[in-house]
Amino acid sequence: MQQERTGLAGNLIAENKLKQIVETELAQLEVPQSWSVADDLIWMLRERNFMLGYMGDHQYAFIHRTFLEYFCARDLKYRLERTSSLTPAGLQDIFREHWRQDEWHEVLRCCAA
Repeated sequence: MQQERTGLAGNLIAENKLKQIVETELAQLEVPQSWSVADDLIWMLRERNFMLGYMGDHQYAFIHRTFLEYFCARDLKYRLERTSSLTPAGLQDIFREHWRQDEWHEVLRCCAA
């Protein structure tokens, strides 16, 4: 969602994109039949865990903005610590770019903690 056109100002992701992301992550974890498990996981996050809400028009959103902020910060931390896709200088650039935007304040606080 943070990579969508509206960034963190929005809280929507297309159903097909969400399913693709979940399938890809499950496949990387070597989960058998990741396409089927992805459907089940999205259903569970919507119907049982109430983390995702179906907003209509094949769009999903986090029920509470806190989930979006937490997962965004967690992704940045993971990319910084476990991959080469984000460097300390890159994280500094993210801070410089977004520190004035209200929707990024909590994400940046979580990253700094």
